[in-house]
Amino acid sequence: MVIRDEDYCRKNGLMGLSDKQLRAYPNAWRSWPRNYGGNYGDGSDLPLWNGLARSLNTIAVRVGDLVGASNIFNFVYNTLQLNTLDPTNDVGLAQMVMGSQTKGVTPMALAAAFQIFYDGEYTTPHLYTRVLDRDGNIYLENNATSYQALTPDTAYVMNRLLKNVLFSSVGTASGRYPNSNGMESFGKTGTASDEKDLWFVGGTPYYVTAVWWGYDAPYDMTKTLSKQQAKTRTCVMAWKALMEQAQADLPYKAFPTSAGVVERRYCTQSGLLAGAGCPSTAVGYYRADDLPDTCTYSHAAPQPAAPPRTQTMLCPPSRSSPPIPVHWTRNKDKNRTFSPLC
Repeated sequence: MVIRDEDYCRKNGLMGLSDKQLRAYPNAWRSWPRNYGGNYGDGSDLPLWNGLARSLNTIAVRVGDLVGASNIFNFVYNTLQLNTLDPTNDVGLAQMVMGSQTKGVTPMALAAAFQIFYDGEYTTPHLYTRVLDRDGNIYLENNATSYQALTPDTAYVMNRLLKNVLFSSVGTASGRYPNSNGMESFGKTGTASDEKDLWFVGGTPYYVTAVWWGYDAPYDMTKTLSKQQAKTRTCVMAWKALMEQAQADLPYKAFPTSAGVVERRYCTQSGLLAGAGCPSTAVGYYRADDLPDTCTYSHAAPQPAAPPRTQTMLCPPSRSSPPIPVHWTRNKDKNRTFSPLC
């Protein structure tokens, strides 16, 4: 996508121009989104789980574009009760995918939202279960409600995807999972521009916890801390230490699986289910009633060059399918609009 370069427009007195007027200024536009560090990718193909584990903005925005910003907003606002979002100003890819909302959300609300990646159920957050008087009678009872926000199938697929943030070698929190009697966990890191906000949300079979680090008034933390300190790994390590303490005496517990989800090997070059001739395969998770086709590519034959100025994505058989590998072709030119070929 191509958007206004707000910094350039501000420095050059172009903020008041309409998009049509701004077309006369090529430098007033920039490709969006960029990944952390300012790059747009290295031109290599990668599966969706890899982009999620590495927190690549380019992958996230393309998936969000397929789902639709309004659909995402309706889900998180109505189903997950993130009511600090603005129905007028927060319905967009930047707000819904990249987190640049008007007011944002609280750590409690974010932890509550991530609980759906256990079994799909959402329970309204509350600070107490019940309050008893000295005679053991109920004095206060919370009014929490529970309902199914995701199907168990979708929840389990997402659980497996988010596990890679901690357990894969490329994850942004690789290796920083709690050592709790062999129990699994999942999570997601988040970093605001200029390290003004650092986040981590992690889940285990017992708990979901959100960790936020920042100033009440957003401020670049690298100006008061070293660049190595002002990293999401600090949030991850705080979460890891807390979970290890909280779960120290708890028995082993596994995440619930879903009977409607199956493991299948897929071809890492095509994204389709692996065929006999696929030289490189990996394990993915799919709904049993909505599997991709089997790869029949001739991998030995030279592959045709991708058309210029496009990013291509391998689409699942339907919008309701669990995510499958996403492939990208690097855009060699700047300031070009990308469009999915599916």
